[in-house]
Amino acid sequence: MNTLSRTHLLSALIVAMLPFAVQASGVVIITDAEPFEGHHYKVIKANAIDWNSANAAAMNSEFMGVTGRLATITSAAEDQFIEQLRAAALGSKEAWVGGRQDKNLCTAAQLASPTLSLGCGWIWNNSEGSISTPQVPLPSYSNWQPNEPNDLGSEMYLGVGLNGEFGWNDEQALSLIGGYVIEFDTVVPVTGCVGGTGCPTATGPGGATGQTLTYPPVAGGPDASLGVVNYDFMDPRFNGDGCDQEVLTLFTSDNVAGVDTLQNDLIIPSYLCGSPGFRVVAIDSTDIEVQNGTIFVENEVLALLPNNLYECTGPKGVVPPVDLDPQHRDVVSWQSTNPDRMLEGDIGPAFGFPGALTELTNSCGSSRGRVKGSSYYVIGMHIDFGDGYGLGENAAGNNEKFIALTRFKLEVLEQSVQNSQVALSRFEHFTLRFLVKTAVRLHDRNYFKAALGIMNLFEAIADVISYDAVPGENYNGDHLMRSDNIQFMYTDKILPFSP
Repeated sequence: MNTLSRTHLLSALIVAMLPFAVQASGVVIITDAEPFEGHHYKVIKANAIDWNSANAAAMNSEFMGVTGRLATITSAAEDQFIEQLRAAALGSKEAWVGGRQDKNLCTAAQLASPTLSLGCGWIWNNSEGSISTPQVPLPSYSNWQPNEPNDLGSEMYLGVGLNGEFGWNDEQALSLIGGYVIEFDTVVPVTGCVGGTGCPTATGPGGATGQTLTYPPVAGGPDASLGVVNYDFMDPRFNGDGCDQEVLTLFTSDNVAGVDTLQNDLIIPSYLCGSPGFRVVAIDSTDIEVQNGTIFVENEVLALLPNNLYECTGPKGVVPPVDLDPQHRDVVSWQSTNPDRMLEGDIGPAFGFPGALTELTNSCGSSRGRVKGSSYYVIGMHIDFGDGYGLGENAAGNNEKFIALTRFKLEVLEQSVQNSQVALSRFEHFTLRFLVKTAVRLHDRNYFKAALGIMNLFEAIADVISYDAVPGENYNGDHLMRSDNIQFMYTDKILPFSP
């Protein structure tokens, strides 16, 4: 896309979306949705809506406290169920679901092939896996209509029910679209450890040497798809006055004789404004094989964990243990195997043990599994502001703390945008800087809904513009991750608890 076209695109986005951003009023609450195998689904009528707008609307919806997303289809039974809902609501009109084509994931050979380029790079938007196509077959489920996908008119998004017929196609003709399908994941509490002897709480001396965590030798039986053991603990270090950043190291041992325990260190990236509570989830995948390009690890562990711990914003909308206390929801969660350039600190790669996964931060929550039969770890974090701010105490004080923390996150994003000048055109860089500065001004005037809307717009623009490659940097992923996390702070930490 040339500079002029990109400028026109950004200008159109700003003109079209800014009024809605400033007037943003929070999430849309869905009161009725149809259940299927532990998830819930809702078809929304919206004639001629484009895929990006449908995707944003789905993520701005909640059902029973769970944030929605465009539906993913991973089995024939689920496909048939969604088709029944679509047909009942939309008739012969097509519906958007959460699949899209990202040709950045295609190989050079695939892009050079007129046939393979039609079917390469198809993925589910929520990092749930690659999509099989006739041109690039994979083990995952698919249901393409004859001669689809065909990339007619640069079609990059997945629709279902073309002309009222059961099946999938890549679509771009908005006149054929009647709406979209939202899927809501069900929060499944962890009631016990899989393959373990309970859920032990990790204890240790704390302080500069961190906590000591002992990993059990077996975390899954021979028939287990994944073995999961949870460890919950608090780090006692706390600075109640500032936003100092700390790095916490968990020394771990897998109880294997002769193994240097230091190679299994889990180094948690810097955190802000409070002493965090952590859940370390040790996952043993000895009995499964995850192959590159066929399935995402998230798809396997989702049913075993209380929330999708790979989402960079944590469980949006989950009701906290005590009303009017935002502390005990995850602020952010991430895959622990390589947190390079994630969160609020840049500590570099920290995990070198065999079987470690690779962290990809090209977009929010985009970690892909590349592991065959080994163990790895996931870490979830929430913030505790210390004495006087305990569970159920000092709601107003908690609100002030989270307002200050979000202000700091805006400053970090602003600095990241400033540094990204080398990767953007002059107009793109000006646009992102203008939006962040506007959000800061609105935040300082306590116009939190308007600031949230600006961050919605920031993320939408950062998701469509092209960033030039800069060695050692990933500005696009950084901007997407930080803006999405700031939106989470507003929706889950500030707006529900502000007067």
